Amino acid sequence: MMRVRIKKKEFELVAKVRVPLKCTINTNQYDVLEKNIHMGYFKLQDIKGRKLEFRSPIGTSLYKRMKAPISQYDFFYIIERIVDFIQKIEEFGLSYANLVLDLRSIFYNETTRELNMIYLPIVPLYDNVDRMAIVNQIVYSAVSMEGMDYIPSFNYFLKNLGEFDAEKIKSYICNVAQDVMNDIKKMESKNLTAVNEMLQNQEDELTDMTQGDELTEISNDENEGENTEEKTDWYEDVQIPICPTLMRKFTGEVVRIDKSVFRLGKEEGCANYTIRDNMLISNEHADIICREGRYYVLDLHSKNRTCINDRVVSSEEEAEICNGDTLKLANEEFIFQM
Repeated sequence: MMRVRIKKKEFELVAKVRVPLKCTINTNQYDVLEKNIHMGYFKLQDIKGRKLEFRSPIGTSLYKRMKAPISQYDFFYIIERIVDFIQKIEEFGLSYANLVLDLRSIFYNETTRELNMIYLPIVPLYDNVDRMAIVNQIVYSAVSMEGMDYIPSFNYFLKNLGEFDAEKIKSYICNVAQDVMNDIKKMESKNLTAVNEMLQNQEDELTDMTQGDELTEISNDENEGENTEEKTDWYEDVQIPICPTLMRKFTGEVVRIDKSVFRLGKEEGCANYTIRDNMLISNEHADIICREGRYYVLDLHSKNRTCINDRVVSSEEEAEICNGDTLKLANEEFIFQM
């Protein structure tokens, strides 16, 4: 598990993340983000060893905001901003799986209309993210104004939509809340102008810099500040599951378990990972199931059995699998890693 801790500090939000050893910090991802998208996310401020620190203007987490009645305007404004940001992330070749899509880590300032999310520039990605899930979280958490049906109507639209489609969601919002889309266009135009002016000013300042100016280096000392962090009550504390893997012993291939129910088998189209070169594997051999951060295996009435550390897994009851365990499908062995 990876933890994102967020606290208020004066007029800012400070988010701190400690990156697990199995992941690598890739600042190139953040460079792409910063170059192409100028709003909507916490800014990366510091890297110390495996610790990342992000900052953002003050706001209220959506987890807390959704406990109070929300107007139609604010409801669709929040939905559009999240959907648009996910869409832009993909457009620039980044992965939405690195967004912390949790209501406790997305912050909204109703005065400035700023909505900020956290993007983690790490490799490999953490657990696969269902983009529609965050939209559904908002829908099922939000409280509409008395006598208004904009939330049930939007929920009905999502049910018919099925899969995440940014353009169709934005089109729906445009039809039912045109004022939201108009205000967003005006805001984006102003922000683009402000960004261009800021970049020009930075370029002018760089021109005036002398060779003797002192540069500040980012510390890479992993132990620096290990025990000096101030004791404080964290405003939000979000647990992020790391995507587990299977290492196939026969080939050395590493398989990402990136779904809540991940099926192993021989038949393509039925399994999330197919083992085509072993005739002892059943078409649908076994499922790996994620539940509350723990993983379980269920045999799917396979012909040649499923085992964890040589213990036979029943087709009637799930068996927990832990880090380092050997999963055996017929005579095919995998090492489970978290």
